[in-house]
Amino acid sequence: MNKKRLGKVIIALSLAIFVYSLYLFFKRDSNVVNSVEKAKAVIKEEVSDVTPKREEKYKEETFKFYYYDINSSDMIKVERPLIKEEEQEENSNLYKEFLNTLIIPPKDCIAPVPKAISIRTVYYISHIKRLVIDFDDSLLSLFPGGSTCELEFVYFFVNNLCLNFKEVKSVLFIFSGNEEKVLSGHLDMERAFFPDYSYLHEKIDD
Repeated sequence: MNKKRLGKVIIALSLAIFVYSLYLFFKRDSNVVNSVEKAKAVIKEEVSDVTPKREEKYKEETFKFYYYDINSSDMIKVERPLIKEEEQEENSNLYKEFLNTLIIPPKDCIAPVPKAISIRTVYYISHIKRLVIDFDDSLLSLFPGGSTCELEFVYFFVNNLCLNFKEVKSVLFIFSGNEEKVLSGHLDMERAFFPDYSYLHEKIDD
C-alpha cells in the first residue's frame, strides 16, 4: 500500500511540475511578445520625431487682375485666386499661369486679345528686371489691327504684370522666339514697354 501511495504522490508531483513548467513557458512568451510590441512602439515614436512633417507645398493667393470695363475705356480691378508654389526660386511657371488666367476675362470685362491667342513661354531677365512673353506667331495674323488696339493690347499685359510682380519693371513681346518690328503696323515691338497706369480707373502711384 505504501508503494502504491508513493507512486501516486510521485505522479501527482510530476504532473504539478509539468503544469508549472507550461505556465512559466507561456508566461515567458507573453513577456517576449509584450517586449517586442513595446520596442516597436518606441522605434515608431523615435522615427516620427526625427522625420520632418510634410507641409503643404502649394498655397492659394489672391492676385489683382485689371480688365477693360465693358462700359468704359478704363481698366478695372478684379481679384482672382491662383495656386502658388511656396518657396519657389523660379517664377516662370507662376508668370505663365497668371497670363493664362489673365487672357480669360470674367463677365462684363474685356481682355483685348484674340480668342485663339497662345503663350509659348515666359522668362525673366533679372539684371534688367524685364519679363519676356513669347507668343505663338499666329497672333500676328489674328490681331485685328489699329493703333488703339495695339496700345490696349500692350498695356493690358504690361500694367498687369508690373502691378502684380514688383520685380518686373518692363515687358518685351516676341513671337515664336523672334522679335517683330510691328504687331499690326503702328507700335515698335522691338523695344520693351514700361507701365502706363493712366489706363487704370483707380489711381496708382508709379
